[in-house]
Amino acid sequence: MKRFILSIFAILITSFSWAQEDLVYILQPFTEQTQVVYTDMEIPFYKRLGEKKMAGKIPAAQSLRVVNVMNSDDEDLNKYMAVNYQEKTVYVEKKNVAFKKIRTKENDFYFRIGAFYLGGEYNNSLLYLTSIPHNANYQTDSFAFPLVTDEGLIDIKVFDNKGLKDITNLIQIDYQGEYCGAESGDSWLYWSAMDGFNQLADLIGWADMDYIAERFIFPTDEGGKSGKIIYEIEHGVLEDDTVDADYKITKKQKTYTLKNGKLNPEFTSLITTLNR
Repeated sequence: MKRFILSIFAILITSFSWAQEDLVYILQPFTEQTQVVYTDMEIPFYKRLGEKKMAGKIPAAQSLRVVNVMNSDDEDLNKYMAVNYQEKTVYVEKKNVAFKKIRTKENDFYFRIGAFYLGGEYNNSLLYLTSIPHNANYQTDSFAFPLVTDEGLIDIKVFDNKGLKDITNLIQIDYQGEYCGAESGDSWLYWSAMDGFNQLADLIGWADMDYIAERFIFPTDEGGKSGKIIYEIEHGVLEDDTVDADYKITKKQKTYTLKNGKLNPEFTSLITTLNR
């Protein structure tokens, strides 16, 4: 049976009654340079823009060539894009297609973004992850969690287990601030055949006159320790306001293990312990 797991950070979302059709496309991972999108599930398509009745369904695990991204200030038009399916141009909703696909030895991972429209405004930008196994004996897993920020760009990387037992892949969501002082950082998740998806922690950072950067050091990373996840926070403060000023850098660390799919002890940021 397909698992759909919401992160504990999405408590606000689960307090509402919702369905797939309540989700809306909000961020802009699709640009005029987008050439291919992907289906992580069966999705409807339409022969003409604005039609209410679907013409059919596109199966999961398809790669679709983009004909027109159709980014527009018109909210109704912006919901759709034109793609090539079975040698014909058809229309699909952007919320239903993945903007990124990463293939590993065990799975194809799909990533798409949506949000809820509640109380007259958009709430909780969500990243949706789906793993479709190459081995038909394993089930498809899905996971959704709120993005730390919906500003700037995100980059997604999938790694091996970096030396952690009982998991298969680590997944890094890298938030890249586009201006000084913009929030950045990482969300770290993992996938295993036994547990599906689980979220480890959100790590944040920003840079202005001073900077803060949180990161994880895994066992196979430089400075890593067997069986341990090292959390490190680095704080840099300009010693003066001259052009050639150096940063005075402070680092703190805390060591965790992975137990029953969660960080042990429970993760806590060290930001509040910094001298700021």
